[in-house]
Amino acid sequence: LAAARGAGVPFATIPLDSGGRVELVKVLSDLRAEVNYRGAVWMADSDRPGLDWNGPLYVKEVRGTSLVITSEKPN
Repeated sequence: LAAARGAGVPFATIPLDSGGRVELVKVLSDLRAEVNYRGAVWMADSDRPGLDWNGPLYVKEVRGTSLVITSEKPN
């Protein structure tokens, strides 16, 4: 991280949680659900309409106190 920050990359833009696996707790709508991540329940937003909430789910990004979820594991 220090190397990235030294290279002019702001700390907040480093996607530390990107690619983390989450477990579905409850689907709230087509675009929103509750998921378990790192031992806590988070509100999660789909990265696109029509996401299969029942398949493998990964963190795409953290947006405030919510997670943006995708079905494709980010690099």
